[in-house]
Amino acid sequence: MKPDKDKIEIHFARAAMTYESQALVQKEIGKRLIDLMAIQLGSFQGKALEIGCCTGLLTRLFLDRFPWTRELHVNDLVARFESFIDIPEKSKTQLRFISGDIETVSLPTTYDCIFSSSTFHWLHDLQTFLQHHLYSYIHPDGLLAFTLYGPENMLEIRELTGQGLRYYSLADIQRLLAKKYTLLHCEEQRQRIFFADVGALLTHLRATGVNALTEKGWSRAQLHSFSKQYTKRFSSDQGVPLTYHPMYFLARPR
Repeated sequence: MKPDKDKIEIHFARAAMTYESQALVQKEIGKRLIDLMAIQLGSFQGKALEIGCCTGLLTRLFLDRFPWTRELHVNDLVARFESFIDIPEKSKTQLRFISGDIETVSLPTTYDCIFSSSTFHWLHDLQTFLQHHLYSYIHPDGLLAFTLYGPENMLEIRELTGQGLRYYSLADIQRLLAKKYTLLHCEEQRQRIFFADVGALLTHLRATGVNALTEKGWSRAQLHSFSKQYTKRFSSDQGVPLTYHPMYFLARPR
């Protein structure tokens, strides 16, 4: 399934007020990414770009860890997210919001560090993006750090509906990076979170904007059938599960 970026923009904009209260997995993924970046960046003082900033969850984690960042540009498809982005009062970092589709937008400069979490799986042409578009905006000794989801992400939903994104494997991303980058680190995890019932699970998806995964809205009958099947197939003593499959990559351009 090719991501519908108009739908993505609408669903994430609707989830703006609820995203961070529900995005607990995304926050843990962001923390892990920042920890990995710190090994490479040390006391970073350069110019950075964040792709897919959403409401600023990762932005704040980055600035807390790298308070001496000279300049931080943050990008998102959803223009209204600009009002959610701020920096610590004591920070000297110059902040700039860049609205638009990162696959086509012209960025104003090149960067010492480009990072992103839980975003790249929404792109239409990841190969061209990594090897050409993004590559042209990162300094030769800069750091590229990102997370995206692998093939087992939300596997429960895909098994029942046949709908879902095209997820790359760890080996797929390694091959894409190998043409233009030196890979510094990669890893993958599987995380399962449990909900009291399917209704709570669907609320979680809506609140984080991830219901943009479905191609069209469901009728009441379809929703009832999905809930019944999901409970029957996947329910356990812990509740009904949802699988996340985050993958982490750090690389430098060659």
